[in-house]
Amino acid sequence: MKVTFVQPVYENLGIQYLSAVLKRSGHQTEMVYDPRLFNDMKVENAFLARYLQMDDWVLDRIVASHPDIVAFSIMTDIYGWSLRLARRLKKRLDIPMIWGGIHTTSVPEYVLANDCVDYIVVGEGEQAFLEFVESYSRGAVDCSIPNLGYKKNGRLIINPVRPPLENLDELPFPDKELWFEATRPMKRIRYTVMGSRGCPCKCTYCNASFIKTLYKDYPQTFLRYRSVDNLMSELTQAKQRWDIVDIFFNDELMTARRRWFEEFMTRYAEEIALPFYINVHPVNLDDKLISILENANCCTAVLGLQTIREETRKLVLHRKYSNQKFADIIDRFSRSRIFLIINIILNLPDQSLEEMKEIAIFLAEHPGVDFATPFLLRYYPKTEIVEIARQRGLLIDEEIEQLEKTEDYNPFTMVGKKEDLRVLKVRNLILLTPLLPANWILWLARNEHFKYIPNIDLFQLSCRLTAFSRRVFQQKIYVSETFTIPQYLRHILHYLRKKFVYCMLGRI
Repeated sequence: MKVTFVQPVYENLGIQYLSAVLKRSGHQTEMVYDPRLFNDMKVENAFLARYLQMDDWVLDRIVASHPDIVAFSIMTDIYGWSLRLARRLKKRLDIPMIWGGIHTTSVPEYVLANDCVDYIVVGEGEQAFLEFVESYSRGAVDCSIPNLGYKKNGRLIINPVRPPLENLDELPFPDKELWFEATRPMKRIRYTVMGSRGCPCKCTYCNASFIKTLYKDYPQTFLRYRSVDNLMSELTQAKQRWDIVDIFFNDELMTARRRWFEEFMTRYAEEIALPFYINVHPVNLDDKLISILENANCCTAVLGLQTIREETRKLVLHRKYSNQKFADIIDRFSRSRIFLIINIILNLPDQSLEEMKEIAIFLAEHPGVDFATPFLLRYYPKTEIVEIARQRGLLIDEEIEQLEKTEDYNPFTMVGKKEDLRVLKVRNLILLTPLLPANWILWLARNEHFKYIPNIDLFQLSCRLTAFSRRVFQQKIYVSETFTIPQYLRHILHYLRKKFVYCMLGRI
């Protein structure tokens, strides 16, 4: 059987694992990639995006791949894009279309109700998807497969989920060919990998809060780790095969199991030693762990502050740590070679503008932060923070239904509502904290002068200037999890050429 995956913009490890599982069983796979130029969550320009959209090219490529099955693995942000393509594709191909991914898992009934969706897989999909493909190859889909959703006599039926795969070493290594072929013009290769699945934290804004509910009957197997030998084997093979420049550890929280992590870092430092990017958490960070990261060649660490008021963190976000603990961590990182990124969320339930300004003040008073990334809260379907907002009267049932079934993607919005311009200006103030003297930030924040900051998105500019200054003056290297500027420009030019050839000559 031939399965064609459809994917835009970002690397999807889930697709790579599905492809590897299928290939191991003798099936064929291909991935059709849509770059979504100027609408790719990096650079947003509505006019250029509309003029340069490549839907026709993508559809022709899918058809030309001669698939037996087409598969979409989707996040909420690309739900509308996926539906737009699938509806047009359904008119051209009379074959099953199966959907998975976190959005499908969160609101399976809404996804499956679409005419262009024939089947869905909820939760972890490697076993269920393989069983679906193999049963279909025998002539009829086995509708008893756990995790599978389907339609019967006008009804939507979603089967119970199976336990999560306990031994992650049973999985083949992800099929990186799919991604590297699609992003070949970037040349510089960043290798994305995961050593674990699941998360021990209970952050209300994260999809993990819902996934834990989905697997509530299997709590003992929710957080799982690959063996150190298995993970090292993948990285060693990757280093030998690809011209890898750095590693992106995409785990929710790789450091959760300390003994495992220390063993892995020791071997990584000896056998791989490439610069890497990793997510960390303040609860289990200490001097020893930061030293381990530094010795293993960690160049970039991401740490979530989210907001400055401890009560908000505890009651709204379910993150329990003190500001003093966080300040001590910042101080320790400031004495390392690691580029420290702090994640922040603005527009939390009942969060005042004053609290948002206090975040900028805190960062100005603790200059060890190399870059602050202030996100504007987006309520994602079935996350716990949605219920918190409903209980506080900030969301009504109709709005919750809207965010669960909406096809619109609105960057930096909540349920389609445009944000207060003052919030966007505070966001820019936070983005400027690594670049401006601390007393300037304090003056802007305490005297309401931040209102004079231009109302434009300063994220990319601030990020690049900060990375440059830290490299030059502190010898810190920002290992971005996304494209560098030269990579991104090559990426755009490559697909502009494809767009031109397609429009002029009709060649895909």
